[in-house]
Amino acid sequence: MRYEVAESRRPLIILFTYYFSLPILSSMKKIKKKKVAFLQKMQSFLTVQFWIQSLKFKALGSWYFIEMFQVLADRIFPIANSFILALIINEVIRLATQTNKDLSLLTKYVVVTLMINLIYRIIQFFYNRNYWLMSERKLDYYLEDMFLEKLATLNWEHIETPTAEKYINMTFQRAWGHLKRTSEIHFEIIAITVGAALAFNLGKIPLWMITIVLAKQVPFVLLDMYHNRRMFSISDSHMKENVQIGWVFSYFRDFESLLEIKISSATKPLLEYRANLINYVTNQFKKVMNITNHWYFLSIITDVVVSFGVTIYYLGQILYQGMQIGTFNFTTTAIFNVSSSFGNLMGRMNRLFDGYRYIRYAYNLMHIKNKIPNGIIPLVGEHIKIEFQDVSFRYPKSRKWALNHVSFTIEDNARIAIVGENGAGKSTFLKLLMLAYYPTKGDILINDIPIRKYDKETIFKSLALVSQEFARFGAQTIAENIAIYGDIRNIDQKKLKLAADYSTAAEFVEKYPLKYETILTKRIEGGTELSSGQWQRIAVARQFYANRPLIVLDEPTSAIDPIAEAKIFNNLYEHVKDKTVIIVSHRYNTVRAAKRILVFQEGSIIEQGTHDELIALNGYYAQAFSVQQQEKKL
Repeated sequence: MRYEVAESRRPLIILFTYYFSLPILSSMKKIKKKKVAFLQKMQSFLTVQFWIQSLKFKALGSWYFIEMFQVLADRIFPIANSFILALIINEVIRLATQTNKDLSLLTKYVVVTLMINLIYRIIQFFYNRNYWLMSERKLDYYLEDMFLEKLATLNWEHIETPTAEKYINMTFQRAWGHLKRTSEIHFEIIAITVGAALAFNLGKIPLWMITIVLAKQVPFVLLDMYHNRRMFSISDSHMKENVQIGWVFSYFRDFESLLEIKISSATKPLLEYRANLINYVTNQFKKVMNITNHWYFLSIITDVVVSFGVTIYYLGQILYQGMQIGTFNFTTTAIFNVSSSFGNLMGRMNRLFDGYRYIRYAYNLMHIKNKIPNGIIPLVGEHIKIEFQDVSFRYPKSRKWALNHVSFTIEDNARIAIVGENGAGKSTFLKLLMLAYYPTKGDILINDIPIRKYDKETIFKSLALVSQEFARFGAQTIAENIAIYGDIRNIDQKKLKLAADYSTAAEFVEKYPLKYETILTKRIEGGTELSSGQWQRIAVARQFYANRPLIVLDEPTSAIDPIAEAKIFNNLYEHVKDKTVIIVSHRYNTVRAAKRILVFQEGSIIEQGTHDELIALNGYYAQAFSVQQQEKKL
């Protein structure tokens, strides 16, 4: 009977056991997750630290070891010197009480001290004289080159995303300085540890004393950890405001923006806007400072009291235990050295974790991988045929199709024009052609081979682009600006002057005293500033100099007067007859001579043909052309 009662209660017992075990199991899962998360963070932290040192070693070469030795010397030599000085003091006091003074041991101590100081000073002199050139400068340029090369290899799928933008901003605004500082901190941590161990052993400091002096540093360490974590949290959560502060500053460094700021009387509103952002972010930092300042004050009082107690204790050792004065001097110095070393060590560790929070953005940036790898087939030869096969495309995280089932073929040596209103898909077409993105659906073929199978560098070397947002290399000469598609170290002067002549840039270039050697910014002595139209002629000259089989012109003459525009297009059609030319423009007069015109609307091709065929069709193109002609008459 008892057995039956027990059996009847078993489901109830199981139910209660399961119910009450749920919180325990849940807690265990949370602990396991936290443990896994902690291990992952530590793995990431250590990976980044090794990455930093590998970068520094690659940048500095043999100087890497010289720097490590110097940092160690800065910690070890003072301790060794202090120890020998204590021996000298003790020996002097001993000799003072004796009538027969044997100075041999004292002489040895003095000679050793002299040699240590001489060697240390020579090492310091050599290191300090060469540090900037051999270490700081080399590391700066190495990191700059590394990051710039990485940016140049990223597809637009990464560049045009908030995540990549955050990585880039954090790398150049915050991570840069932390990265260089962290590379030094690694050496300092090793040196501090070695120095503290040396002081501990030479001073024969009891363990209980070390425990006390180290304990007084704990509050500082905890406060630093809290302070750094909160400061990073504020910087990270207010990235938008920090970016806006930087942008407003950049407005005043750009001459064109500065001119408009002056004319529009926007100086005061913009500076007030920036000041409000700065005050807002600063107030968030102040809140953290106000919390930690009180605790820092209490920690300082504790530190002073403990230090005073240590000194009193060892004074007692002199009075009652016969400790020598030199030993007293070195031991107390060693204790405070170990104490400060521990504080410095924890401080450096805090800085490592603090720096890691920023440096991981640089690490993540350097380890971004393009989703579609580069192809291996080289594009060779002067003949280029381009085919869009039912291409559809939408940007990442967008539901709208920027291109929708677009199909057409551009034969070799064709002269094609792309027209359409804003947002019609013209820019997206160019981005796909420039390999900034790859089609979401469909395929693009070059010479009957999918574009993604080609080595991108070989496609770029077959292409000359004149964009409406062309690059202005202000710190370079006119010659280097035009020859940017070639080797600016070895410029073909004949090609250069022909390119400038065809683009009508020669009309103003020849008037400068230095002609093609004129630098294009007044920020450099002897330089000049070009107008928008003049810059655009320089940009057009680039494609004439490049002489590549595929020429893409995106609003190439939007800032150029009609007479110069007519000359440029006459030269273009005369001198690039054996090239494939694609023109994208809102100005219909500039595309009339194209052998074929594609009309885009809402991501699709709605009309195509020659100018005369499209006028006869009396569709969108004919209406838009008519409107522009009427505006021209007005």
